[in-house]
Amino acid sequence: MSKWKLTLQVAATYIGTVVGAGFATGKEIVQFFTQYGSIGLFGILISGLFFIWLGSKMMLIAQSIDATSYQTLNTHLFGTFMGKLINGFTIIILFGVTSVMLASTGAIAAEQFGLWPQVGMLLTIGLAYISVSKGINGLLFVNSLVVPMMLAFSILIFIPHAPDFSFLQVSTVHFQGIGTG
Repeated sequence: MSKWKLTLQVAATYIGTVVGAGFATGKEIVQFFTQYGSIGLFGILISGLFFIWLGSKMMLIAQSIDATSYQTLNTHLFGTFMGKLINGFTIIILFGVTSVMLASTGAIAAEQFGLWPQVGMLLTIGLAYISVSKGINGLLFVNSLVVPMMLAFSILIFIPHAPDFSFLQVSTVHFQGIGTG
């Protein structure tokens, strides 16, 4: 595998797993930053730079300690007790997120295809199992397909609306108390 291909796969995996679909497609950007108008651009820039800096820093630390798991990295960064506590909290969060994602695939199967919701959930579980059983190569492969498709669809949806889009138009929605002295 060429170095560039592996680099792009790792980048796609980072975007898909850490940054997440909502931020990568712009949903969080619109929801959290554009309400502040042009100053929101600064927030977007800071967030992007923070994702780049923190992600690369954590990857370099993991590489330097030859971490073979997230738990190894947490133990190195936070010590044995806090590392185990953080790992336990992470497992709880991952269980919750996985439950929501499975429920969502069930809802999509029912709403879009008229299928029994469990069909969507079982299909997702099956695809996830196949991907995970391939190890890191499976994760890299799936993210190298899903993330570019997600970004491409976002661009395709945006293109017809680009002439009507203005960053400052979105900022007309303000919450009570924000921006007042």
